[in-house]
Amino acid sequence: MATEIEGDLKDNLTNLSYTFSKHLKVVHSNAESLNCHHHYSEFCLAFSSSNIDVIAVSETFFNEHSLTHLNNYTEFTCDRPSGRASGGVALYIKDCYKAKLLVHSKGERFRPEYVVVEVIINNEKILFACIYRPPDVGFLNEFIDDLYCFLPLYKYAVVCGDVNGRFGSGSYETKNVEETFELCNLSFVPFGPTFHINNCHSKLDVIASNCSDLLLHSEQRPVPGFSAHDLLFAVFNFSVPKIYKKEVHLEI
Repeated sequence: MATEIEGDLKDNLTNLSYTFSKHLKVVHSNAESLNCHHHYSEFCLAFSSSNIDVIAVSETFFNEHSLTHLNNYTEFTCDRPSGRASGGVALYIKDCYKAKLLVHSKGERFRPEYVVVEVIINNEKILFACIYRPPDVGFLNEFIDDLYCFLPLYKYAVVCGDVNGRFGSGSYETKNVEETFELCNLSFVPFGPTFHINNCHSKLDVIASNCSDLLLHSEQRPVPGFSAHDLLFAVFNFSVPKIYKKEVHLEI
């Protein structure tokens, strides 16, 4: 039986998919670990039939022994070795699209983790990336260097993740992250604070793109019990193929 949290999240995703059924739907979640049976089951129940086109997940906590599969999706992950809890990223691409891995990080300690993938949607090649940069960790240039190798080859690019930039703080770190993304011609989708714990509300998570003129809709929703990070939604004006429901005939 689904919990109330699972049901609410699934309903939110279903409603989003129905409202924007003809357009490209991208979601980012800092899951704060999918590497346990209960949390992984929640994730699968909510997302496997959601018809979200691209699901980016940071802090998966996945390692080489983890269950990572999501029905109806092709997964691209960058996991941490066993014994190193936290971190990890994943991109889940609807399996009706052709997708291939371009590059991923090497799983080194105290470095950003990321995965970069090409997705073909209605003959348009689009670059998608997911990044997790742990708090107080630099080396964002390593991600940008890899990303920049591919950006000139793609007209459109979307980057999701938790970069721990503490946006709005006015800090040097914030400015550095903002300038780095600007150099790649990536504009942030406007969100408010995305992380909430006690009385602390920080903007850590992002969806950024070089096609902000095609942004149709964006929103964020709290998912308490699933994560202290909000779920981020962005819908872009790319046509996507219609998903037909399969009829299941039961023999009696």
